[in-house]
Amino acid sequence: MLKSINIIRSSRSRLFLPICQRFQHSEAALKENPTTSIEIKAENLTEEVKQPIQKSFAQMFKESKFVALGDLENKYLIGRIVDVIGDDVYVDYGGKFNCVVKRPEKGANYYVRNRNVKIKLVSFEMASYFLNAAKHITLLESDAELIGLVRSEKEEDERSKILRKEIDELNSEPYY
Repeated sequence: MLKSINIIRSSRSRLFLPICQRFQHSEAALKENPTTSIEIKAENLTEEVKQPIQKSFAQMFKESKFVALGDLENKYLIGRIVDVIGDDVYVDYGGKFNCVVKRPEKGANYYVRNRNVKIKLVSFEMASYFLNAAKHITLLESDAELIGLVRSEKEEDERSKILRKEIDELNSEPYY
């Protein structure tokens, strides 16, 4: 037990200083009745370690990544395709709602679920007065423009290999 106290004392962390002081004051009690003192100290250690740092909601919101982005309109973001229905692609970019974009005709087969895409966010939430309503009605979606796919280095290498093979095949064909 005393060896672990010395380890804690030699630690550079300021977190353990109050614990070390508590052990110094109770070394005499440890010599008198070792079993009860150790149990009490172990309970005190777990209580001090388990207490989380309390932050207010305002402080957590201020420090969040969402607020760090600032105004999201006209920003380029990376999202993940969550669903493809017909020519519509539903992209989750981490906002309140998913955005719905049109799937391009060229390379449409590459736009499948769980692929990362680049988007330009036009509006965070599509809400307006629809059909002369007295209140704003939301469409529960964001408005965005599809920029393209996000390709990893591995995918680019595979694609370039395929293109090289096609070019070699075309070059090897005889001219008539």
